[in-house]
Amino acid sequence: MTEASYDLIRSRAAPFNWRIAAIAAFTILVVAVAALVHVVPYGRAVWDFVFILDGAYRIGVGQVPHVDFASPIGPLTLYLTHFAERLFPGGQPFIGLHALAWLMVVPPFAVIASRIQSSWGFAASFAVLAVVVLVPYTLDSTMLSEISYFATYNRFATAILFLAALWYVLPKARGDGVLLGYLLTALVSIKITAAIAMLGLVAAAVLLGRARPAALFVMLFVTAALAGLVELATGGLVSGYLHDIVSMSALNRGGAAFRLAASSARNWLPLAVTITIVVLAARELDFTAAVRRPFNFVHETIAREAFVADAALLVAVALAAESQNTGGVGLIAATAVLFHPSLRTTRGWRLIAAAVLGATLVLPMADVVEKRVVSTFVREKQGTTDHGFSTFLPGMRVPTATLAGSRLMTRLQSEWLPFLDETANNGFDLDGDPGSTSPATRAAWAVSVAEAGANFQRLGYATKAQRYTTIDFAESFPRLLGLTPARGTTLAMDFRRTVPAFSVTEASTYLADADGVFFRTCVLPGATDTNPATFRTVLEQEFTRHKLHPCWDFYSRTR
Repeated sequence: MTEASYDLIRSRAAPFNWRIAAIAAFTILVVAVAALVHVVPYGRAVWDFVFILDGAYRIGVGQVPHVDFASPIGPLTLYLTHFAERLFPGGQPFIGLHALAWLMVVPPFAVIASRIQSSWGFAASFAVLAVVVLVPYTLDSTMLSEISYFATYNRFATAILFLAALWYVLPKARGDGVLLGYLLTALVSIKITAAIAMLGLVAAAVLLGRARPAALFVMLFVTAALAGLVELATGGLVSGYLHDIVSMSALNRGGAAFRLAASSARNWLPLAVTITIVVLAARELDFTAAVRRPFNFVHETIAREAFVADAALLVAVALAAESQNTGGVGLIAATAVLFHPSLRTTRGWRLIAAAVLGATLVLPMADVVEKRVVSTFVREKQGTTDHGFSTFLPGMRVPTATLAGSRLMTRLQSEWLPFLDETANNGFDLDGDPGSTSPATRAAWAVSVAEAGANFQRLGYATKAQRYTTIDFAESFPRLLGLTPARGTTLAMDFRRTVPAFSVTEASTYLADADGVFFRTCVLPGATDTNPATFRTVLEQEFTRHKLHPCWDFYSRTR
């Protein structure tokens, strides 16, 4: 081998090694922060993290997601939180969850990063991935909520879909099927709609000639094999997960088209830019050739306009996977198109269009991060971790203004609930996120949980039951009090979305394994439903009521 050949090998290897070192150093920093940080800001939609904590708790007492309890989300987020609480016992589980999610995406990113030609491209992709996985923000417009606990798993799914999109635009390599199998398995375990979007992306890569069919088949084989192993090891997690997905899909029939339309409307600017790019490229085509050789025309056009075709495809995939809960974070997966190799030689309007598209995808997130960081610094100056729900949600610093609002909401719920009904009927939303009242309303709820839990212990009610559940959006008391959760219940009770509308008979069946039930009575307008009434009927017939708290009743099964 000549000296020139050795120089060529060294020139190719050096950037890869430098990148691996950078990834490793940053990963060590992330793990160190997860071990050292004990306090996080209180923020929006804390209920969403409560049911994740409950899932982690149930795993800790030996229950299996989708087997012993239903879940509206994939099991991986619950297991990551479970292990985060054990690996970082002195830390904050929310931080630990993000750290383990980062460890999950590092291996595939390390493989893909070596295919990015420029150091600047590597740094940019690294930054995008880190922001999506580690920065807890959504893109909804609000200045009162410091961070967002809203559907954390959606950001993780976006990060994995971003990696799949990077694979799509970058050069391919032997063994990609295994890499894709890893990504698809992770996505299936986190968010099934994002997994379907990735499956469509890989299928498109094969159909467009960007990847070999073997990559698709190996991906499916790896995913199926891993699913089979999990099914055997857990006694039915995968089949239970599929059952929960089918059940929720039936409840939300027709909702997919609505959510896609809503995502498109909220993200109209990048969608409009993408459509403009496609139209401008189409105007330059010679459609007379399409009449003579339609197949060759399509194939040659896609090959020649690779960036345009891939931009349209990736934006469509990101929109399909985007959740209504993130406000547009899911669109960041489409930024992978900015690392398209063809952009290195692109000139003219296409390069300008790529810059504009990138700005519409990235700047909203950058803008929100800047505003929320400033908001946090301003409001955190007067925040405290010594508040009424520190036993229920430890390690959360709450602004004094939010605590003052929660005290007002507590009084309104306990004294003036009929007045709140009248107010809501006239169009004022007391609990809608991201409304400015929502953090205070949720803090009032958390305080009531902590107070009711203290009363439960003081009154010695733990001797009255063995297996417990809560009739509320999220389970609260088993984890708080160290009780055994009932089997056959759900992590998140959202009627007509995660669970059906129960009749009295169905409500009785739902409570079959429970002999202790916490029932929330301070329900704000807009969250009311006929189902709590059916549960109340069952509880009055089969259980004995015990006085617990102005906002909570406790029922033990009548012996």
